Amino acid sequence: MNGIHSSGKNLYLSYVKNATNNTLSGINSTGINARILDVTVNLNRGNGIYSSGYNTTIAYFEAVNNRGNGLWISGGRSYIVEGNTTSNRQNGVRVNGPDAIVRSVNATDNTASGIAIYGKNAIIYNCTSMRNTDGVYGIASFRMILSRTSANRNCGVNAKGTATIEQCTVYGNRYGIYAGGANSVIYSSSISSNRGYGVYAAGSSATIYRNTVQSNGGDGITARGSYAKIYYNTANRNRGSGISSSSYRAVIAYNRASYNSYYGIYSSGKKTTLAKNSAAGNRKRNIRRG
Repeated sequence: MNGIHSSGKNLYLSYVKNATNNTLSGINSTGINARILDVTVNLNRGNGIYSSGYNTTIAYFEAVNNRGNGLWISGGRSYIVEGNTTSNRQNGVRVNGPDAIVRSVNATDNTASGIAIYGKNAIIYNCTSMRNTDGVYGIASFRMILSRTSANRNCGVNAKGTATIEQCTVYGNRYGIYAGGANSVIYSSSISSNRGYGVYAAGSSATIYRNTVQSNGGDGITARGSYAKIYYNTANRNRGSGISSSSYRAVIAYNRASYNSYYGIYSSGKKTTLAKNSAAGNRKRNIRRG
């Protein structure tokens, strides 16, 4: 059974410190306009907190060692703020409903993803995700701002849908950022010291600009989808190429790529524009068209 269950409107639940050891979820809320504040949910056989209601706020929470997700939110317009979700056997935070905001959440040591986005138009702001499988995993569209992912076993950010990633730090993961959706944007971010690639843009019309991508174990930036725009990036000291593109009609301009183990900039895509890039000290060649 659930520890606490509510299905009415306007639930206000505060200062619950021992929603533990329940056979389902610690807290289960299905009503609209719920407010769940300052709660601790540990060691439940299901999720720490499950909410399917509309316009839910969950704040100042601890969700630790639950067999399901730390938090599972399936209702729309949820607001999740200032909490820790640690060592859960599924995701730290799973969001299925649209238009969610996840702010100032620390998601560490979860078996699946730290933060998993399945509902469209989510915003992830000022969050930290460490030592999970993926730091952030998203199938639907999301925007990630001023957040950090590190030491995750797979990707720092694994975006299957359209993602905007801005002013983020992605450090020390197996891979940095995978952008699989069309029209993804990655800018003003630091992507470094990942064991594989720094950025891999598989979707079409990706825009990658003003990033620092360095000291990764593979290519700094890889673009495979058509119509990629890659400009004003610094890609140094990567063990592959600084920038590698097979994108059709890509624009690669105003980038700096130095001291990479292969090429500074390599482009094999047809009808690509290469303009005003600078490259020096790369092991094979500084700039090459394939």
